Amino acid sequence: MWIYQIYRSYSETGEYALVRDFPASADLATYVDGGLEPNTVYYYKAIACNGAYCSEDSDEWGGLTEVVGPVDIPAVPTVQGEKVNIPFGTDLARVHWDALPGATFYRVYHDNDLDAEVSAPAAGCTDHSDTVILAAPP
Repeated sequence: MWIYQIYRSYSETGEYALVRDFPASADLATYVDGGLEPNTVYYYKAIACNGAYCSEDSDEWGGLTEVVGPVDIPAVPTVQGEKVNIPFGTDLARVHWDALPGATFYRVYHDNDLDAEVSAPAAGCTDHSDTVILAAPP
């Protein structure tokens, strides 16, 4: 009889402890771990066993649990913009901002429409029109 074993660790290179083993089933596609602490990263590995024989460890996978309670709203970055006139060409609008600690991406708006999502740590982008661009954190 095949069984799955799920192992958990608090660090990618740390000790893994068995958290659950259960019979293999075609109906079972996911495992939900309970009793986790908020704002904590957990790492997992899985193996499959048939009697005395087990597979190799799976690749590690992990994730950060959600924060419990109120979360601070991100600060608005200081935005600087400039229009660049190119004779016999297209005018460009460049916008850049001061990177914010903890930001993972920024949304850039053009005429109140989402123009781009820029991954941090990048802190700027260019638009090929002559209108103002505003930037705000997500």
